[in-house]
Amino acid sequence: MNMAQKESNENKEGLIDILVGLFSFRTSPEKLPYSIFTLVLLVAALLAVRVPLSVFEPAFALGFIFNGLAIRGILTYGILFIYKKKERFVKTFTAILCVELTLTVVSLFFSIPIVAVILLAWFFAINIFITAKSIDAAMLEATLVTIFIMLVFSTLVYLQIPPEYIAKLSDFVEP
Repeated sequence: MNMAQKESNENKEGLIDILVGLFSFRTSPEKLPYSIFTLVLLVAALLAVRVPLSVFEPAFALGFIFNGLAIRGILTYGILFIYKKKERFVKTFTAILCVELTLTVVSLFFSIPIVAVILLAWFFAINIFITAKSIDAAMLEATLVTIFIMLVFSTLVYLQIPPEYIAKLSDFVEP
């Protein structure tokens, strides 16, 4: 094995270890490599997985999901800017997108309600953890910031949905 292959294998193992550590609340997002390319790949992967799963028409779903990611990115950057940690944006947003992609893929295989509740709780907890580590805050403060981000995000995303799509979504809810 030549030196370049050996370094490449060490980097891959390191990234997997970092992600496992992040997902198990042991590793800070700061340990992730700074990579715009990885961030773009994660956005593309999320779009590739979520658009076909959407109840919306593909063109609307693509725009809707992309806008949702943009809103989440802007909120994340805004919070980091307020806390004077904006240099952490790429690593923090990469961590958030890794979590979202993992949650999306795992939820494809488990449609059992209890598993969905566990995944949702993990998603919320890991977002609090990422926020706490990214802004160097205590857990209570990070929890409040995360709740704020999620409420604003949900509201802004919901406001994008035209009324005819809301009617379609209500068809999926049983009375």
